This record gives sequence, C-alpha cells and structure tokens, in this order.
Amino acid sequence: IVLWPLGGYTFCDGLSTLSTGDESTGTRGDLKDDIKIALGGVLMHIPMSLFWFAIYAAINEGDVSDFTFRRYLTVISSLHGFLSTLCEQACLLNILLFWFNVFLPAFPLDGSR
Repeated sequence: IVLWPLGGYTFCDGLSTLSTGDESTGTRGDLKDDIKIALGGVLMHIPMSLFWFAIYAAINEGDVSDFTFRRYLTVISSLHGFLSTLCEQACLLNILLFWFNVFLPAFPLDGSR
C-alpha cells in the first residue's frame, strides 16, 4: 500500500496472475475482460439513477410530471420537498457521473479494478 497526500493505491501481485491448475501464467487477462470491467463500472450509474427515480415516483405517488433538476433548495421546507429534491439531485449526480466516466475514463473513477 502506497499512501500519498491525495490518496493511495495498492499493488496486488496475487490478483494480476491467472492460475490454471497448479501453474501460474503470469498474465492479467485479455482486453475483452478489461473492457467488460471498465464498462460495468460506468454502466452501474444507469440502474442507480433509475433507483432514485423510482423512489421519487413512490414519494410523489406516481406523479413524475414535476420532476426537474432544481438549482435552488427552496422547496425543502417540508419532508416531502426534501426527499423529492434529494432524489432529483441523486439522479442528476448519477447521470453526470455516467457522462463524466464515459468521456473521461480515469482510473479508478471508471469502475475498473
């Protein structure tokens, strides 16, 4: 484990090898597996945003016509307004993170290893 002022990282030599029976091949895998891992991390933002949207719909009894990404938090005067705004902002955050990770894939933000 290496710690830096802005974070840290680890070296996992045991995870970088594939074992086939008793012998170790010493390879990390192929490109297809790396692409699956990277896309899996990025694509996880879609079900998370749908999850928050479903919570928003449940809070508002199925009425999603008022779903907007509010810039101001003046609607949080009640618990209902707070929860609605929380769900809207969580959806927005996941959508923005999805697009950020698609167009700027940076380790480990893209969900890979």
